Amino acid sequence: LWGVLPIILKLGLNYYSVGTIAWFRFFFSFVVLFWFLFTFRSGCGVLLHPPIIGILGGSALAVNYFGMTQGIHLSGASNAAIIIQVAPLLLVIVGVLFFKEVIRLIQLMGIAIAIIGFYLFYLDRVGNAVNNPSFSAANGWVLVAAVVWVLYMTCQKQLSIKYSAQSINLLVYAVAMVMLIPMVEWNEFFKGGAVGWFLLITLGLNTLLAYG
Repeated sequence: LWGVLPIILKLGLNYYSVGTIAWFRFFFSFVVLFWFLFTFRSGCGVLLHPPIIGILGGSALAVNYFGMTQGIHLSGASNAAIIIQVAPLLLVIVGVLFFKEVIRLIQLMGIAIAIIGFYLFYLDRVGNAVNNPSFSAANGWVLVAAVVWVLYMTCQKQLSIKYSAQSINLLVYAVAMVMLIPMVEWNEFFKGGAVGWFLLITLGLNTLLAYG
């Protein structure tokens, strides 16, 4: 789902602005998950007394969604899809430094190969960044998205001690949805047409299923 996400985002940007897409993904996911938990399960109570770390995690994921979408808008799906892979690499480092996870030799080799790959990718694209300021801005947005995603995952790991996965998702969606309201271009919902709405709902389902 994350693999095809940049492509669908790029298509969606033909109909909607960055803020509108990011907000709708959280709105759609929140509404569906809230209905599901309220009807069939439990876990909605987390919204009544949200933990601070949950609010931080939701805010971080909101910035991640906005930054990733902005990066795709300014450069392209393939460029952003490669750079965002910095995120899981950083998560490994955080896991070792802060959560005392054990890292083996073969994993260190994997990190080294990834770093070499990022460097080769940088050499291949550095000309684009020099000649196109928006390309440099796109890379910056995606790197910010990668860093805050690691912050979100760190918060999620702490929250998982006390809360279920879907309760965490519900809280994160709610926080991000509220945070992104100022970024929404409301009139765009009336202009997208059938194709635009199909892409929006597909993006919403992508979030709901990938994080679910």
